[in-house]
This record gives sequence, C-alpha cells and structure tokens, in this order.
Amino acid sequence: MEKKILKVHPKDNVLVALVDLAEGEEITYGNEVYILKDHVKAKHKFVTQGLRTDDQVIMYGVLVGKAKLPVPKGAVLTTANLKHAATGFDTGENHMDWHVPDVSAWKDKTFNGFHRTDGQVGTANHWLVIPMVFCENRNLDVIQEALLNNLGYGRNENYQAQAKELMSLYQSGAGVEEILNAQISYPEKTEKKNRMFPNVDGIKFLTHNGGCGGIRQDSQTLCGLLAGYITHPNVAGAKVLSVVNVLDYPEKVTKPGLNLLCTPGNDVESTTAEVGSGANTVLFTTGLGTPTGNPIAPVVKISTNTVLYNKMNDIIDLDTGSIIAGEETIEEAGARILNYVIDVASGNTTVSAVRHIQDDFIPWKRGISL
Repeated sequence: MEKKILKVHPKDNVLVALVDLAEGEEITYGNEVYILKDHVKAKHKFVTQGLRTDDQVIMYGVLVGKAKLPVPKGAVLTTANLKHAATGFDTGENHMDWHVPDVSAWKDKTFNGFHRTDGQVGTANHWLVIPMVFCENRNLDVIQEALLNNLGYGRNENYQAQAKELMSLYQSGAGVEEILNAQISYPEKTEKKNRMFPNVDGIKFLTHNGGCGGIRQDSQTLCGLLAGYITHPNVAGAKVLSVVNVLDYPEKVTKPGLNLLCTPGNDVESTTAEVGSGANTVLFTTGLGTPTGNPIAPVVKISTNTVLYNKMNDIIDLDTGSIIAGEETIEEAGARILNYVIDVASGNTTVSAVRHIQDDFIPWKRGISL
C-alpha cells in the first residue's frame, strides 16, 4: 500500500503529505482518523488537532510557528494561517548515547584516485585557468575556444544537428504545433578520445565577477577561495567522526574528520565554498531538483523523493525516496550511497553534472544571499 503521510517526530501536531491528498479524503494515522478540510499537496502539512490563535505548531519535535487564526483539525498549513515562531536556545554540553556504527564492510575499501606529492588524494585531475579580476573573463573565453577542442577536451554536443532538424521542419512548411511536438533526436554526449594529455580529466576556466570594484576584504576572500581551488586537497576517505573543526568561509580543511563550514544556503555558492575548502566530492540532497555542478569536483545529486527522481533522472544521480516509502532503511541507503561515491571517486561512474559540463562557480559576497 502506498504510504501517504509521515509524522516526523512523536511530539509533532502536524502530518506531512507524501502524495497529493484530496479535500474531504479520510486519512488514518495510528488510531486517529482525519478528514481533510483542504487539498493538501505533497510535502505540505496539515494539523492533527484544532488550533486557536497563537497556538504552537510543532514539527521535528520543536516549535516552528504559531497559528495566525483558528485552524480546524485536518486543515492545511499555509502562510495565510501560520506565522514564524521559534524557541530560544541555551549553550552548554549535551551528552548523547551514541553508538559507533559497524563500518567493517568498508574497512579495507579504497578508491582509485590521484596521489599528490603532499600526501593528498584527488578524485579528478584538472588543469585550471583562473582570472584574478572579472575583466579578464572575455580573454578566458577566447583561450577556452582555442584550447578545448584542439587539445581534445571538447564534447560532441551535436546541437547543430538538432537545430537543422527544426529548420528543415520550418522550411518544409510545418506549423507551430507540429514543430513544438516534433520528435527531435538527442544523440549521446561523447567526449573526444584524442586528448593531448590523457592523464588530465579536463581544462576548467573559472570565470567570476570579483576582483574589481570591491573593498580589500572582498579581494582577500576571493584570493582565499581561489587558493583553495588551486591547492585543492581532495582528502581521501569517508568516516563518521565527531566535529573536528568549525571553519569560516573560505578557510581550508586541515584536519581529517567532520568539519563544519560556514556557507550560504544558495546551491552554487555553497558547493563552490565546500570545494574551495577541500571537498573532493560533494553530496547534494534536493527535494525540488537542481542541476548544480562544480568545475573540479563531482557533485552527486540525491533526491529525497522518488517523484523528483523519475521527473529529473537526467540531472539526479541517486534516489532515497525508498526510505520514506519504507522500502529501504537509512543504513541501507547510506551503504548504497557510499559505494556509489567510491565508484565516482575511482572514475568508474560519471555523475550527471560532469556529463552535462555543469561547471558552476559563484564566490559568496558576504551578506544576504538568496
């Protein structure tokens, strides 16, 4: 039976719709039956009890908002009836009963990477061309046009052939609807095999919008980020460890283990920062979909729901919707993801962002970022 709803935490007074639910539909959870007052779209929430004005809305076991006005049991939560609210916080130590997971299955596993003279290991081998100021971006475009194909690093996109198909339809007198509904061939993207430097994966050009017109601190931050890409460590291995360091943007990772890095929430700005700090592979979870990639490190896109994966499997690499569906445990999904990452790091699997040449690079201008 299809799982329709999810209760994230036992203390929650909302349920999450996993599929679109119709107004008037009866939903059973535990011993309770809820008759929906509204249409509830997938990923949206409805209340499990009637709320009065200023009553608390609990999700993930914590306060996330308060009712703006009375909300009946089974009604969907929206910005019209919910306002933001959060509890305060205290600093201090919190002792948790945490048990080390069994990682014996990966004890002797390694990936086939690129060993550097300083002991670091890379998952790819790129030649970078970087401007110090955005005024040089046009020059980089010229260099890129001159070098990529001649050195054997271009790709056969064959968009010209698709354009010719559309032109042929137009010239033959086809109408608008016929052209829009035409079945255009989409040949596989192929890399050229006659590379001048077989051990180099690609030539990457990091154009950006910084270096001029900013203050000294902007230049220092940009230089720190670019230095992170130039000396990219590609640290090997994957372990579950305690937090070993908390880093400000754009500090580099210096200790093996779990590092927390200050980045904005924007897709590209955050992945740009993570790779600049030393991440040799990025795992990017998404519920709505994103094509995000990076010039020098593979970005593995992981969907949180199967509907997204089925819609966008050309840009999503892995699906974990099986967890919510009850078909796979978190541990099983974690093992599957780790084995996939090892294949990516060894060059046996190519992620979608690399196939599509999604070389996104956006430095963070410290401040508000949407």
